[in-house]
This record gives sequence, C-alpha cells and structure tokens, in this order.
Amino acid sequence: MLVYMMKMEENVNIGSSRVIHRLDKGYKITKISGNDCKMMLRDKYSTPLAVIELCGDKVSNVRGYKSVTYDNKYRKILVDYVRDFHYHLTEEAAVDLGLSVIKIEGELDIYLTGQEFSSSKLAEYLRRPEYVSITFNDYDKNVLTIPSGTKNCSLNLTHASVKKLVIEKKVNVSVDLRDNQYTEILDIKDNFSGRLNLSRCNLEEIRIADNCRCDMLFNYSGKCFNLVVGDVFSGVMDIRNSCFHNLEIGYYCYAEIKLSENWGRKNISVGDSFRGTLSVDSVVAKNIRIGNDCRGKINISSKDGRCRVKNLEVDDDFNGELNLRYMQTIETVNIGAQAAGRLDMVSCPSVKAVRIEENFNGVADFSSSGLMYLQAQKGCRGRFVFLHCDNLSLLKLPRSNVSDMKLNSSPLEISKDKEYVYYKFDERAIPEEYQESWLASSFRKLKKVMRRNLPT
Repeated sequence: MLVYMMKMEENVNIGSSRVIHRLDKGYKITKISGNDCKMMLRDKYSTPLAVIELCGDKVSNVRGYKSVTYDNKYRKILVDYVRDFHYHLTEEAAVDLGLSVIKIEGELDIYLTGQEFSSSKLAEYLRRPEYVSITFNDYDKNVLTIPSGTKNCSLNLTHASVKKLVIEKKVNVSVDLRDNQYTEILDIKDNFSGRLNLSRCNLEEIRIADNCRCDMLFNYSGKCFNLVVGDVFSGVMDIRNSCFHNLEIGYYCYAEIKLSENWGRKNISVGDSFRGTLSVDSVVAKNIRIGNDCRGKINISSKDGRCRVKNLEVDDDFNGELNLRYMQTIETVNIGAQAAGRLDMVSCPSVKAVRIEENFNGVADFSSSGLMYLQAQKGCRGRFVFLHCDNLSLLKLPRSNVSDMKLNSSPLEISKDKEYVYYKFDERAIPEEYQESWLASSFRKLKKVMRRNLPT
C-alpha cells in the first residue's frame, strides 16, 4: 500500500503542469520542485535519468540522477534537446555532454560531437580569418595535426584523447594541455610562435624545431619526459616540480629558461652562442653543459643537497655571467679556452676543483667558497679572488703570464716547472678526480671539437 501511494505521489509531481518539454520517444524534461534552475530528464515511464542545471538560456551542469553517472545512450537525447532550444553551455556542461566547442569572433558558439568533428571541419575552422577558440571534448584521435599557416587560434586539449599532437610549420596558436592524461608526444615544427601550457599532463616526448618563439609553462609533469629544443629559440620556458630524462637546447637561444625543483636522469645541455638566461634552482641532473660562445647569464643554485648536480662544463669563448653562489652540490667546474666573462662562486661550499683552459681573461671570485684546487692553462691574464678560502690547497697557474690575484693568506710553498707556478697552501694531496691529466684534457678537447664540427 505504501509503495502504491509513493507512485501516485510521483505521478502528481510529474503531471502535465510540471512537464517543461516533451521529447521524442516519450522522453520529457520536468522541473524539479523548489528549484527553478534544475530540470530532470525522464523516460516514457517517468524514470528519472539525469539532472540538468539550466538558468535562462545557459546549461551549467549535467549529471546522473542522485549523482550516478547517466548512461551514454541518453547523451544524444540531451544534445538534441540543447540544440533544438538553442541553449548555451558552460565549459563544464560541454564536457558533461561530450561536445567540442568552437567560438568564432562575432558568431554564436558551435557545438560538435566527436563523430561530427572531422579533420576537414577542423581545417575549415582553423582557416577562418577571425579569432577562433576550440575546446576539444570527447575527441578521440591517434594523431592530431594542426596544419601549416594556422594562426590567431586558441586550442584547449585538456579532455582530448589524442596520443600525438603535431603542429606544422609557421603556426601561431595557443595550446592548452593542462591535466591531459592521453597525449604522449608533442611535435612542433619550424617557426612556431604562441603559448604552451603543459602543466600536469602526461607528455613523454617534447620536440620543438628551429626558429620558434613561445612561452611554455610546465608544472607538475605526470610522467618523466625528454625535451629537445632546436636552434634560435626565444621566449620564456618555465618548468617546475617536474621530471625529465634529458633536456637539450639548441644553437643561439635567447630565451629565459627557468628550471626549478625538477629531477632528471641525464643532462641539461645548452647549445652554442647562448644569449639568454638559464636559471637552475634545486634541480637533479647528471651534468650541466653550456656550449661555445656563451654570452648569456647562467644561475645555478640549490636550497639543499638534494640537487645532486656535481659537474658543470662551459665550452670555449665564454663571455657571459656564471653565478654559483650558495650552490650546495657542484664539485667540479670546467671552463673552456678564451673565456672572458665573470665567474661568481662566492660562498659556494661544494665547489672543490675548477679547471680553466687557455687565455682566460675574465674575473673569477671564489671568496668564502669550498675551493680546494684551481688550474689555469697558458695565456691566463684574468683576475682571481680567493678571500677566506679556508679549504684552498693548491693553485696551478701558468708561469708565462702574471695573473691578478687577491688573497688574504700566504702560501706555504711556491714552486715552478716549465709551464706552471704552484702555490701550495697545505700538505694535503689533491684527489685524483679533481686533477686532470694531459691525456684526459686532450680527450675532453677532442670531444669539444667533434661536437662543434660534426653535423647534428
């Protein structure tokens, strides 16, 4: 008897006065009592299926009855309902209904299902001269290609099921991959300009070709990734709290690159003729290498010993600024030939050995650092500051030139051979890993020549 009375009451609640719209195959939209902005989709038996939040002409939310996910077979009914009555959708509602949203400047929004949103339609919208914004929902493709010449567009792929995103040459777009769980490869061809937001996505391979200018933000990567950037890259690259296997920047980069709280298995490599700013803060990597002819600013720091970068190599013709102040982990630094920049290792407790090749004519300040051993080769005319270097054991400087040195302690012994003057400050032996033999030095120089002359 109680069950019968409850059914009677339900029938009263959904009587003709409560039905807002009657749809095909007996489906109907009813108003939920006590809430003017909530509607209910019911079948021909009046079974509640989905709740629709609709105020005015905008749908803001669609969800299953009692928060249970509604069956996808009802999605088409809801999509037809929205289209028939020309309702607008919020971003959340478009996701709920699996509709991609195309916004064209000066026109009404266009909503397309995954089946309707073909490659030809995408190309048609991307060719429009007006500003176009596309949000991909329920869009499933193995490879999505943005055609060459696309410009003045914004692409949101957060909910796109795309394994590989390819951006062809001469494209100017803004790409949003935040929180995307599907895309593994991002392949950007030459002359790209725009913005990339990759935070919390699952990319594994990022390739950016030559002559690209873009701002890239990547926070909290979902997976470890490889990043290879081509020549003449500019813009701002900000990578934080992420994992990379390898990070490589090409020739003549004049970007601002910020790496913070990241960890990597291999190297950070910056190509020749760097003209930008590289800031590395609390990053785990095997080594850091800076190419020839660097005129940029290199700042490497760490909040604690977790950074684990132990070796830094700077190739020939350096004339920029290298700042290792307060760095906690770097032990050895190699500076190439013809260097004329500024080396700032003030209060760097971890640095133990610095090796400088021929014809150094810059300024190197090691005050209050942990420096134990410094070697500079022939032609050195630079200025060295060793104030309060309590760990200093040996300076090996060329006898052919007189360097400008500032010390607040006197060496215990000064000796000479055919090539070098040795300033000895204590009796400790320098560990072999800090000294470099003639053979090791020659091999390292050969590798630099090969890197410079072999095609990449």
